[in-house]
Amino acid sequence: MKKMMCLGLICILEFGNATYALAAENPTAIQTNHKNVTTDVKTSVNIKAKDIKYKNDAIDVDIKIPVVDGMQDKSVQNKINNMLEEDITEFKQNLEETSKLDLKDFKEQGWEMSPYVAKIDYKIHSNKDNLLSISVIYYQYTGGAHGSTLQKNFNIDLDTGNEATLKDFFYEGENYKEIISKEIKKQMALEKNKYFDDAFNIVSSISNTQSFYIKDGNIIVCYGHYEIAPYAAGLQEFKIPFSSFEKGVKKDIDVKYPQVKVKAKTIKNTISDLRIPVIEGIRDTNLQSKLNSNFQNDIMKFSSEIENTAKELERDYQKQLSETEANTDFHVNYNDNDLLSISVNYYDYTGGAHGNSQKKTTNIDLNTGKELALKDLFKDESKYKDAINKEIKKQIQVAEEEMKKDMEQEGMIYKDEYAPYKDFKSISDTQSFYIENGNIVVYFPLYEIGSYADGIPEFKIPISQIKDNVKTEFLGL
Repeated sequence: MKKMMCLGLICILEFGNATYALAAENPTAIQTNHKNVTTDVKTSVNIKAKDIKYKNDAIDVDIKIPVVDGMQDKSVQNKINNMLEEDITEFKQNLEETSKLDLKDFKEQGWEMSPYVAKIDYKIHSNKDNLLSISVIYYQYTGGAHGSTLQKNFNIDLDTGNEATLKDFFYEGENYKEIISKEIKKQMALEKNKYFDDAFNIVSSISNTQSFYIKDGNIIVCYGHYEIAPYAAGLQEFKIPFSSFEKGVKKDIDVKYPQVKVKAKTIKNTISDLRIPVIEGIRDTNLQSKLNSNFQNDIMKFSSEIENTAKELERDYQKQLSETEANTDFHVNYNDNDLLSISVNYYDYTGGAHGNSQKKTTNIDLNTGKELALKDLFKDESKYKDAINKEIKKQIQVAEEEMKKDMEQEGMIYKDEYAPYKDFKSISDTQSFYIENGNIVVYFPLYEIGSYADGIPEFKIPISQIKDNVKTEFLGL
C-alpha cells in the first residue's frame, strides 16, 4: 500500500488551547481568531489565527494559519500571508489525498482505518522593528508508533516581505558561522551521550540556510528529529546570545531579494505517487523555467513508462495495476552561496522479488546557469580522482571491518566474497555526486559496485580532507 513520504522530523509539537469552528465532512469550517497573539512583545504588525477544523472517516484536520494584518503596504502583507499559507495548504491537501486513497485500500481489504491526523500550530518569537520571527509547526499521524513533526522557522523582513537567512543578521567581517558552531559544540559537550556519534561533525558546518529563529536577544539554532540526536530527544535548540558576536547582530535587516526555494508539486493516481521539485526565486527566470521543465518532463516520462508497463502486464498476465508502483521524491542537498543541489529519487515496482531505485542529481551554479560536473569543483591539473578514491577506499575498509566484527559476534565466518562494495575500482569522469554542507557526496547506481542489498552506495567526502585540490570558491561549502 502506498503511503505518503513523511515530512522531515524537526521538533516536538506543542498545541495551545484555542476555540475552533467545526465541520463534519469537508474543509469549509474556517474561522478567523481576531485576538492579537503577540501581546507579550512590542509588535509592529498584528497576527491573527485563521482556524480550520473538520473530521471525516479519512482524516482529522485541526489547523491554525497565522495571518498578518494591519500593514500599510498591502502588497507586502499579501506576499507574507501567501507565503505562510501556501505551505500549509499544500501539507493539508497532500495528506487529504493520501488519506482518501489509503481509506479506499483499507475498505477493499475489509480492514478498518483510524483517521489520519493533520495538525498545524504556530509560535511567534519576535515581532518588532522590521522583523517577524515565527515558527509554523506541522504534525501528521498516519499510523505506527508515533506521528511525525516538522517545524519551519520564518524570519521575515517586514519592509520587503522576503525571508532572511543567517547572513542577513551580521555585519561584513563577522565570523558568525565559526562562533555559532563553537557555541553549539560547547553546549553539546555538557550532554555528549545525548547525541549521535557524528553530531559534532554535523554542527561543524553552519549553512546560511540553517534553521533558526530570533527571540529575546538570542539566535536560536534548531535541529530536528534524527538530525543530531534520536527521535526521543526531540527538537534540539541552541541559544546563541547576540553578545557572542564581536560586531553584534543587526536589528534592522534589509533583505532585498527573495530566497531561492524548492517546493513540491504532487501527482497521485492508482500507480504513481510523484513529488516533483519546483524552484522559485531564481533571478534568471529563463534558467528557472528550464530547470523546472527538466524535472517535470523527466519525472512524467518515468511515470508514463511504468504505467505502460503496468498495462502490458495487466493485458498479458492479468496482473492488477495496483501491484505496480512508480514513486518519486526529492531532496534539496544544498541551497546556499548561489549553488543549488537537488537529488530526485525514483522507485518503481513491476513485479518480482523487489523494486528498482535510482537517484538523479542536478548541481547548478545559479550565477552562470551551468550544471556542475565533479571536476568543476577542483583546481585544474589537480589529482582529485586519486584524492577521492583514497577516501572511498578508507571508508570501504572501515565498512569491511565492521562487517567482520558483526559476523564474529554472531558466530559466523567472514569470507572475502562478503566484502561490501567489492567491485569499486575508481570514480569516473562522469561520476554522480551531490553537494551538502562541508561535504561532497559521491554515489553509485544499484549493482555498480555491490549487490542489491548494498542499495545506492554513498561516500561522504569532507572538503577539509581534500581541500588542497578544491577550488577556492568552493572551500566555503
